[in-house]
Amino acid sequence: MSTVLKPKFKTFLLAALCLGYFDNLLASSCHSGGGGQVINVLSSEQHFQLGASTQYRSVEGQFDPYGNYRANSPETTKQSFITTIGGAFRLNDDWQIGASAPMIHNDYEISMQNHSSTAMGDPAIEARYMLWEDLNFLTFHPEISLYGGARLPMGNSIHHSHDPYGADITGEGVTTLHAGIASSKLYRPIKFSLDASFFYPLKKYVTHLHNEPISSPYTMKTGNRVQTSESIAYLFNGWSSTLGLKQLWQFETSVDRQSTQGSAARLFTTQIGFNYFYADVWTIGVSYETAFPFYRYEANQPYAQTVALSMTYSGL
Repeated sequence: MSTVLKPKFKTFLLAALCLGYFDNLLASSCHSGGGGQVINVLSSEQHFQLGASTQYRSVEGQFDPYGNYRANSPETTKQSFITTIGGAFRLNDDWQIGASAPMIHNDYEISMQNHSSTAMGDPAIEARYMLWEDLNFLTFHPEISLYGGARLPMGNSIHHSHDPYGADITGEGVTTLHAGIASSKLYRPIKFSLDASFFYPLKKYVTHLHNEPISSPYTMKTGNRVQTSESIAYLFNGWSSTLGLKQLWQFETSVDRQSTQGSAARLFTTQIGFNYFYADVWTIGVSYETAFPFYRYEANQPYAQTVALSMTYSGL
């Protein structure tokens, strides 16, 4: 691989861990509708990176807590447009910080009635530490980085929603901490990547539901979440392609320290993507995510088809 293509290749592959996951709005927020932990990842040659992504998501049905599927009725359509802006900055050789913020437009048509809303989702902040760097001359020496951050409850949640169908819900309503580890190894022109993260939503004292006060307030702890992802990428003549798998498990929510049956969730998806590199600093990408072929593993999740377009600018 030429020295010109190498920075481009690393830009795409590292960005694919998170920027390609601007569509992780649905994963990291599970079925709450909030924004996700999506921070651009810098390669060793980059000082900063700015990115934007627009995602179209069509919800075609729902899996119940036991994995049974129920399709939307012919009179029901649910679609969302999520535009996310994010950036990252390198502090030194080992540390980088980043942030992202989504704007969400939900458009639901239910029983011939339109319910739509546009509002900010939950922004995220993150810090990342490079533990090991990928050394090409060592076959089994991968790149490993550790990261951690938080998703902030700035989007509208079910607690203050005015819409009976939740079209105005763009956030989870609680601060969610996350930590993870990312690993990758380049075997030119192919690179393998693995990522594992843990999400810890903080407790919330609930006094309102759908913007109405409730008679008996309670303390709610949304279930912790574990997410893993695996991907393989290939570069060819300024283009790159990637194939990835993602798995998400959410544990049961507790109310006043009592577990709520049927609140656990599970989501397995497949993602394919293509990127084009322009003038060394611009990357344009498109990705598609679907539950195929893992339908039987879905539980307590909407069934959605997702298409995302992204663009990043990298300062070398």
